[in-house]
Amino acid sequence: MANTGKGITISGLEDCTRMFDQAPENLLKVSKTAARAAGRETAKYIKKGVPARWKKLTRAKVTTTQNGSLNVGIGLFNGHQQSGHQNKKSKIDDWSKAYWANYGTLQHRDPAHVFQTPVKHNKTAASQRRRNKGGQMHQNFFEGAIAGFEKTFLSAFERSLKEQEDKLYER
Repeated sequence: MANTGKGITISGLEDCTRMFDQAPENLLKVSKTAARAAGRETAKYIKKGVPARWKKLTRAKVTTTQNGSLNVGIGLFNGHQQSGHQNKKSKIDDWSKAYWANYGTLQHRDPAHVFQTPVKHNKTAASQRRRNKGGQMHQNFFEGAIAGFEKTFLSAFERSLKEQEDKLYER
């Protein structure tokens, strides 16, 4: 198992997936159940390190890809919740606010994070200086919250498989 920075990679997973393709249908059900249990437990682990305002965004989702592989996504998900002070004309999702708090805004952006869009520049130098005095400093709370999640996920996954061991042999 290796942490690639974007998730974990489990060596031998292709062989395991090939074995699942040849196994009974209930094996996939047991695996999904174990993945859901591990995802829920890992989401609880991550919530401990996330500021209270953003805890409600932390979830786990288990999906099946087109080729039949299991995919578990754990983190802050945009459910389009909007709380706190909102502008009457344009509401801002809490997920966006959490993203800005984690990675910063304007001149206070996290230099280690790769952003898809650059900071937009104002037409005049005076308005640019005035605008850049503002902005939110990056907190990087998410990186701290996910540290060590792999161990939590794998132990919960194994525990769930052991609890369901009798279902593996059912036909």
